[in-house]
Amino acid sequence: MKKSSEKHVYLVEDDLELSMALKMTLETEGFICHDCFTKEEFFQKFEQNNSEKQKNSSSIILDIKLGNVSGLDIFDSIHTDFKYMTYPVIFLTGHGDINLATYSLKNGAFDFLTKPVSEKRLLETINLSMVESQKRIDDKNFIESWIDRKTKLTEKETDTMYLICSGNTNKEISSKMGNSVRTVELHRARIFEKLKFSSAVELASNYEKYVNLKLKYNVK
Repeated sequence: MKKSSEKHVYLVEDDLELSMALKMTLETEGFICHDCFTKEEFFQKFEQNNSEKQKNSSSIILDIKLGNVSGLDIFDSIHTDFKYMTYPVIFLTGHGDINLATYSLKNGAFDFLTKPVSEKRLLETINLSMVESQKRIDDKNFIESWIDRKTKLTEKETDTMYLICSGNTNKEISSKMGNSVRTVELHRARIFEKLKFSSAVELASNYEKYVNLKLKYNVK
């Protein structure tokens, strides 16, 4: 399998027999499975891979009760400690944990599977989580690309960009900024060149997307 097409699953389950069975199923389907039996082992593997630029779809299968540790605590730690959460979390629950599972969904978990989980349900959920993971990776790359390009703008160009995105004409921007129309035209040309957009409509559309994604992922 090419490295760029690898799909990783972090399996956090302290039941050795169940962990082995799930890992075998996942690896048979071509997933790279990182089995973890403790909170510490999970974070060690997760932080190591998350420190690198993520290119591959990945997800986490997390037992809601991991010995004396709550899977919800691990879930909360992931969201607190990492800027982006590109790894959808799928909880493994017992029949008595439905309320906890519902809580987890309301707080950002991707899905939950009830033990014992069927192979069909497991693979369906994992495959859907991989699609979601790739979407989140694309969103992350979009945000970071926008931030990187925006740093190339001068203060005046940045102010001009905001006014363009608000639908102002060159004449209106000239009046608001106290510059000549010709100066605004020059700023506009440099903005399009630096941000790699060809029109005000394209610029405004991408800026709106950036703002919405920044709110979605709580990026400051």
